Amino acid sequence: MTRSFASRFSFFSIFFSGNVGIIGGGNVALDVARVLLEPALLKPSDVSAKFLELAKDVDKISLFIRRGPFDLPCTTRELRELIHLPSVSNVIINGLDKPLGESEEYAKLMKSRKVQERKTKRLLKLLAESETDKKSESKFGKGKTVEFNFFHTPENISESSDKISVEFSHRGETKRRELSALVESLGYEKTPVSEFITDVNLDSGKAFAFDRPIYMSGWALGGAKGVVGD
Repeated sequence: MTRSFASRFSFFSIFFSGNVGIIGGGNVALDVARVLLEPALLKPSDVSAKFLELAKDVDKISLFIRRGPFDLPCTTRELRELIHLPSVSNVIINGLDKPLGESEEYAKLMKSRKVQERKTKRLLKLLAESETDKKSESKFGKGKTVEFNFFHTPENISESSDKISVEFSHRGETKRRELSALVESLGYEKTPVSEFITDVNLDSGKAFAFDRPIYMSGWALGGAKGVVGD
């Protein structure tokens, strides 16, 4: 059985240290990453002091994301707040054929003048520019690392007394990672009515359901990216 974030925290038997994995790449996943990387900033808050003590030894967060960077569901603001934490010195991007900033798709996006692509353009520009080999040491201690692993889908999870082993499918290959803890943050599920919606026009929001015209917006139209109103 996987040691989940909730079950481990409720019994205060968490072994947060070293590398913690998060499955997901949305705003909530990034919020969890910020809490684990910078517990010192939360001391004035009402977050449990025992939890903050348990989280102080985390020095790396690995985000495992099923899709690629062009489908990254978080907002630019959430990403900026994560990678600009005082303790974060390294940002690593894995799972791509070449560095994000060198891809043809990225170059094409940066040249785009389409209004609907502005948010993605700002988000990926920030992500591409954040990747670095090494920065200076943080004022909060040794530099911590944020790692984005794109096109990684968990296939098998096992655990021992002090670690979690996860097998990920990455473009037809199996990759194994060992983590001190694993957190799931996968957003929402479709409602049963979704299968009856057809002929969706992403530009106008017009679609059909039960042979009647309807209009959609936000996540119902474009998927779970950013905040509900996007």
